Amino acid sequence: EGVLYSKDKTILYRYPQGRKETEYTIPSKVTEIGNKAFENCYSLTNMVIPEGVLEIGSYAFSSCNNLTSIKIPSTVNKLESDTFEYCDNLKNVEIAEGIKGINACAFYECISLENIKIPSSVTYIEYKAFGNCKELKTIEIPSSVLELDGAVFDGCSKLTDIKVNINNTKYCDDNGVVYTKNKTEIVIYPEAKKLTNYTILSSVTSIGESAFSYSTNLRNIEIPEGVINIGEYAFRGCENLQTIEIPEGITSIND
Repeated sequence: EGVLYSKDKTILYRYPQGRKETEYTIPSKVTEIGNKAFENCYSLTNMVIPEGVLEIGSYAFSSCNNLTSIKIPSTVNKLESDTFEYCDNLKNVEIAEGIKGINACAFYECISLENIKIPSSVTYIEYKAFGNCKELKTIEIPSSVLELDGAVFDGCSKLTDIKVNINNTKYCDDNGVVYTKNKTEIVIYPEAKKLTNYTILSSVTSIGESAFSYSTNLRNIEIPEGVINIGEYAFRGCENLQTIEIPEGITSIND
């Protein structure tokens, strides 16, 4: 059929870029989709990944610009780095319960992505996993997530609220702003939040890496006296920020 598989047909290595089909169903025998297997396959609008697939490689669907929706089966262990990056028309993603992690830039620059539910099996979400997903407005972090990178939503210019499941033992949210559970660190402030002035909770001692990145609506941020550390890129891209007062007790300001 012109698609490159391993001899036993359990690994799909490469789907030809020039094929004109708009839909493709991966055979049920496949357990692994190789790195870059469908990269730059512009004709595909729909893809069926069967239950039984255990691994989806890095860049597997990168730049499939006309892919509109995808369902990740429960048998997949994790989404590797850059799996769906630059899928410009990908609007809906369904991830079945069972997946454990979402690696760096997995959905980077999926500029049409509107809806995604992170399943309660996910334990970590890495750097810019949803970076530049410009149509994403709200998202919920399930109770299972124990590692959440501060830059995971960098460039999500319509994101107004991040909700954290109340049973999460590592993180919580305060009016859509993510803090550690003990509220000693602010982790992520959504870029599109409408506030022009924001007062960080008085219990905070650390401002996380990329915590306020690209929050262009903010004019003033009040940092409590107990803060001793400001992470890298904490206020990067806050182009309208006018006033910020650094407490005397600060011992570390990273780049």
